[in-house]
Amino acid sequence: MIAPGGRSLGHVQSALQTMGYFAHTGGHKGEPLRSTVVAAQAPGESWVEEIAWRTPGKPEVRLYIVHGGGHTIPGPKGSFPAFLGLTERRFDAVEAAVRFFFH
Repeated sequence: MIAPGGRSLGHVQSALQTMGYFAHTGGHKGEPLRSTVVAAQAPGESWVEEIAWRTPGKPEVRLYIVHGGGHTIPGPKGSFPAFLGLTERRFDAVEAAVRFFFH
């Protein structure tokens, strides 16, 4: 991975690979469940996918992917510079985190 300014950060794993590592470490076997949380309403529009490892007696591991989104925090509020890309406004990442930790 290359940081701003051209400095190498070395080899990094994707978010999905990282979550797979945590799922395996937490005792999950097999493939995760995948579901669409927010569907695209038009071709080329962003959409949100949930990938979750759920095994009775094991800690849940969950990842949300905003397909077609930018490097912003998804949610109805907030303002980010245009160079960071599209902000998905139909999915509230803060609310999802609160639900996950305090369910």
